[in-house]
Amino acid sequence: MRNLFFALHLFAAMLGVPGLAYGGALVFKDVKVSASVSWKSSTGDYIYGYQFANPATNSVNAQKIYLDVTVAGAVGDARKVQLDLAASGIQFDPAVPMNPESEPFKSYLLGKLAQSNQALLPVALDGPPGWIAHSATMHATAGWTSVRTEGFINLPPGRSLGGFTLTSAYLPAIRIVRVSPDILLLGLYPDVDDEDEVIAAKEAHIKSLDYLIQTLAPSGVDRGSFAHWNQLREDLARAVQLGWFPDAALASALTAQLADARAALELRDYFLVHQRLAVLLATINAATPAQRTSEGYALVYFNAKAIDESTGNNIEEPDIRLTPRAAGYSLGATHTATVKVVDLANGNQPMAGLRAYFYVASGPHQGEIADTQTDAGGWASASYVGVREGIDNLRVRIDYCGECSKEAGDTVDWVGGPDLSVPFFTPPVLISGAGRNFFVNDITENVGSTAAAPSVTRYYIFPNQNLDPAAALPLGERAVPALPPGESSRATNLVFTMPVGIAVGGHYLAACADADQIVVELDETNNCSFNKLENRVNTTQIIESPNQPPDCGKAAPSMAVLWPPNHKLATVTVRGVTDPDNNPVNIRITGITQDEPVNGLGDGDSAPDGLGIGTGQAQLRAERSGTGNGRVYAVSFTADDGQGGTCSSSVRVGVPHDQGKGAMAVDDGQIYDSTAN
Repeated sequence: MRNLFFALHLFAAMLGVPGLAYGGALVFKDVKVSASVSWKSSTGDYIYGYQFANPATNSVNAQKIYLDVTVAGAVGDARKVQLDLAASGIQFDPAVPMNPESEPFKSYLLGKLAQSNQALLPVALDGPPGWIAHSATMHATAGWTSVRTEGFINLPPGRSLGGFTLTSAYLPAIRIVRVSPDILLLGLYPDVDDEDEVIAAKEAHIKSLDYLIQTLAPSGVDRGSFAHWNQLREDLARAVQLGWFPDAALASALTAQLADARAALELRDYFLVHQRLAVLLATINAATPAQRTSEGYALVYFNAKAIDESTGNNIEEPDIRLTPRAAGYSLGATHTATVKVVDLANGNQPMAGLRAYFYVASGPHQGEIADTQTDAGGWASASYVGVREGIDNLRVRIDYCGECSKEAGDTVDWVGGPDLSVPFFTPPVLISGAGRNFFVNDITENVGSTAAAPSVTRYYIFPNQNLDPAAALPLGERAVPALPPGESSRATNLVFTMPVGIAVGGHYLAACADADQIVVELDETNNCSFNKLENRVNTTQIIESPNQPPDCGKAAPSMAVLWPPNHKLATVTVRGVTDPDNNPVNIRITGITQDEPVNGLGDGDSAPDGLGIGTGQAQLRAERSGTGNGRVYAVSFTADDGQGGTCSSSVRVGVPHDQGKGAMAVDDGQIYDSTAN
């Protein structure tokens, strides 16, 4: 065995690897690692990426990489803190297989960790080709081991290698990474024939070859805890020493800003904590790569952000500002109350989404005004129109935490207002009939103390002495301009028509001011002229009159000429039919004829040429014979007024031969039925 040891040493020396035997010049140090961290929003995990560089001054390949991912206590325990691998003190039973992927090994490792009140953070690893990833190793770490395959070089001197990734839900902290050289075939492992002192020397030599580096790896610290604050403060100081912040001014600023945020935490002013952490985050985000490394950025940014998100706010203390202060209005005006809600405990920030309940606690408009919410700016408003005189005690209640609420209030004084009435209305007595015209005169007056806005006076007819404008039949209306107090508006000889279908017999007439109830008045009961108590009653007698039939004398087609003759059907209606009694007239097509054959020479062979019998409109085909003098359609119709009166006639529609000068279709006699096929 001793001879084999020396033979391997000699073979390695021939390959140009110096000092492989114990006591030689084997060099393995100054291994470099660069780390980056990103956050995956879809899973909430942190993605750690590593690149390792084995300097050319080393004499042996790097073959194993171990990351310390142990924590004190079970994962999830608020007391857990990070442990350096060198201080873990974990011992392993040599009888247990050390294959990191074997279940006996994993069970044994976890058991040993539990005995030491430690745990491994759950992580997922991936590596470059030729490297096996282990979530747990015999060193109680996570890491990667290079496989030994023909033609594959682990990580030789003078080379760098990336593609090492670790995924974890835990935040980055400064931790230990152990890089081990590939010494399996270099004769450094103790041989069974070695003397004790040689074995001890070899083991010491092997251990001394491992290179420890500080880099970023997951930490099990609880987000936002005091331990988290302490860890970030200590890690920031270590990062400065490691050169992760080559800009001394930036390092000093970050250290001071973190200390300021911690001071606000000690004061329990959480709003100030958020403000100062925002300054810290802005500083690290503004730093350039020349001022900080990727490790320095990830350490400060992700931890400060997590602390900020985990820190609550001060207990809310709303300040309610209701405007305007005490106000006075006339009736009909609109009062708008506006409230601004800010949080005194958190920098006067607007308080959005709070219930704002406006109500009149006492006064002529007592009751709810509005139930709304504050907007993003902390604003809420409510409006109401004064309809009764008096003083309102207007209040707003802000609900801000479960059963917590706060109120503010003021007074609104409603004094005076407009008041519209109709003191004069004619005719006092009327004999008329359905469809007959009649004349109206009225005076609409503002008897109130303030100006009245523009309004409408409407005239009604109703069957008994109980006037209800909502149920009465309106006869017409007129616009009334804005009226100052004491002013009036007069209407003279307005012409209206008695409705068709009104029942024969006695009826009553009335004129009502502000019929659309637009104006808010001192007295809403005196708007109408009809007043039995004051003997102001207008009556009318509806008599039966003979119905007159519609007049077809001015009937005309909606389209007198069809062009171009494209053989398409065109819609034609009858216009100009009137009714002396103003009854609505219904048109019904009774026949369609033409002066050319339906399917004659040179007309396109389309049939039928007319449609719409029994309906209110005709469909006529735009075509004529190419050898004739144009086509003329005759559309016969009957007009019905719905009261038994009718009239019948016809209208002519032409399709000229061409559009030359004086072109016109000539009617050669309506002898063909257009509706025939």
